Amino acid sequence: MRTSLPKPWAAVVVGATALGALVTTAAPSQAADTWSCNTTGYILGNDATTTGTLWRYPVTKAGTTSAVIGTRVSIGTGWSPYWVHAGGSGYIWGWKADGTLFAWRYDAATNKMTMAGTQLKGPDGVANVDFGSTSDTSDRLRAVDANNNIFVIDGNGVIMRYKYDFTTKKWPIYREVVDTGFVTTTYDQIWTSDGAAIYARTKTGDLYRFRYDDTSRRLVGSRVKVGGGWQIFKKNFSIGGDVTFAVKPDPGALFHYRHNESAVSPEPSWPVSGDQVGTSGWDDFRTVTGFADACRRTNMVVTNPNVPITQNSPVVAASTSTKKVYLSYVDNIGRLWWGYIPSTADMSPQWTPIHGTTAFAGPPAVVDRGSQKVSVYGHSTTGTVLGKEETTAGGGVPGDFLDHGGAMLGAPTAVDLSTGETVLAATDEQGSVWVRMQYGAAGYGEFRAWEKVAAGVAAPGSHITLADAGNGVARMYVTTAAGAVSTSTYSTSRAKTPWVDLGLPGAGAQGRLSVVTYPGMAQRVFVTDTAGGVHTRRQDTAMNWDAGWSAVDGTTAVAGSASAVIAPNSGLLEVVARNAAGQIVYAQESAQGSGTFNAFKEAIPGDPTVYVADPTPFVYSTDLGQVWGITSYPRPGEVYIYRLSDAANRSAGPVSPTFSVTKSKVHPSK
Repeated sequence: MRTSLPKPWAAVVVGATALGALVTTAAPSQAADTWSCNTTGYILGNDATTTGTLWRYPVTKAGTTSAVIGTRVSIGTGWSPYWVHAGGSGYIWGWKADGTLFAWRYDAATNKMTMAGTQLKGPDGVANVDFGSTSDTSDRLRAVDANNNIFVIDGNGVIMRYKYDFTTKKWPIYREVVDTGFVTTTYDQIWTSDGAAIYARTKTGDLYRFRYDDTSRRLVGSRVKVGGGWQIFKKNFSIGGDVTFAVKPDPGALFHYRHNESAVSPEPSWPVSGDQVGTSGWDDFRTVTGFADACRRTNMVVTNPNVPITQNSPVVAASTSTKKVYLSYVDNIGRLWWGYIPSTADMSPQWTPIHGTTAFAGPPAVVDRGSQKVSVYGHSTTGTVLGKEETTAGGGVPGDFLDHGGAMLGAPTAVDLSTGETVLAATDEQGSVWVRMQYGAAGYGEFRAWEKVAAGVAAPGSHITLADAGNGVARMYVTTAAGAVSTSTYSTSRAKTPWVDLGLPGAGAQGRLSVVTYPGMAQRVFVTDTAGGVHTRRQDTAMNWDAGWSAVDGTTAVAGSASAVIAPNSGLLEVVARNAAGQIVYAQESAQGSGTFNAFKEAIPGDPTVYVADPTPFVYSTDLGQVWGITSYPRPGEVYIYRLSDAANRSAGPVSPTFSVTKSKVHPSK
């Protein structure tokens, strides 16, 4: 071991002969190169194979070509069993060979531990917390960032995220899928930089970088190759701020780098590259790590938008084959309500407020996620998507909130694909479309990070509509800033299709779109224009779109947004809306598949009730088979359900619907 380390070379860039072609591809320009470091950061070296001492090295002027490694001091002995990683806020993480995980907290000012080594077990009491055994090889597939997120590449090439809460002694984040495609036959190391950037190295030395924001759960940008030749290094770690240290074996020299993701010519993408700060001995350590919050990038934080509360937000509905119906909506002061109908015989909802202390913007999304378990996804006024799922299938009792992040201006939409995966989608302040898809591989069942599938294609904050297109494909529909409708697909394999411009419907689209799916997965989309006209287009069996938009009723202007459903027995399309006076109206298709409609009629002729929320049609199961109904409300706190008469339910032809109304007061059910 060394007793002291020399000053680094001044502005030395070691070229391909010594270190390989370290910079081959620059990252795309995204933001100014704004970074900063503490006056002193700390590097830890675990001398596990000899004395078991954990050494601390101060580093000053990190991220510059004048970085200096100072004189080491001992933190303590007894570290021989551990592979050590330093996180943020003084936390030190250590894995034993059997995979058991321990954590300490260290105070650099006093050089003492403020939290003794504590074993952390998994949620189910598993001692190794699901990490498997530890070796030098497996340890390189783990990383801890400044926010004490633990990232692990598992045997399937999935980057998993874990986070432990020392106050509650629980894992609020456990096996969360960050990204896929990092198979260990290709990739052999990852390291992280201040909770925003993740580096992954291939066995052939290619270095890739991508950004992940742990609060919004977004993949910020795609995986980008930022270098080559990194296979010559035995160990790599970061102290934050895109500052990386690399250990070259024999004689164990330590090199210093800083990446600039916003580099544009002539500024280099590595303003600090191959700066040697240690001459030898660094490969003698079992692990070399650094406290990951010593440096930081100040331009890498995703900010949450301020989302106004939607007034008179529509009720959303989902049903299961077990004859249960689920409703949800956000009232005008931001309370999120869960409605459960245990029996479709009387269609009387049991209402539960589930907002807690959070204000929601609305409208939510409700979906049956398979196995008859229903989830609701609310949209907070800070843009965070929060989901609740039933604790037991069909029980009607929602569980705890799961934070899905997002930082979205637009409300989320959800769909459960026929292949079993749930898909969430929303739009941001720039009109970009983001998707968060459940990772359906066996043994996971969690969602991947939000991925941007299109930049600026939608009106900022507008509502996106999703529909199952079959074979693990979700079809997305958006309204553009110009009032046109555009559509694309996204699959479980992350494949995307080009966006198709469906053109401008009438005076231009507004509000929420509605989609119905025919057998064979062809779809028809409905849109309400700014003048109140309702328009539609459909795909044929070859999935080609017809010639243009056609009017549902060329004479009636509706208020808000119309929605459509295929009546289960007749097979006719039913389009429901509010007329200018606020009554619920419907337009029935003249014949199956014709795409032509009769004029709008009042659902209950002569009913003076004025509805303030756009009506939602939905299909549900009863003892007589599947039927359809409508839900809306004349005022927040009093939700109505329109139920068809038995004759209309059983009809296989164009019978005018006859409705009765079930009225429910929205308050906690006894």
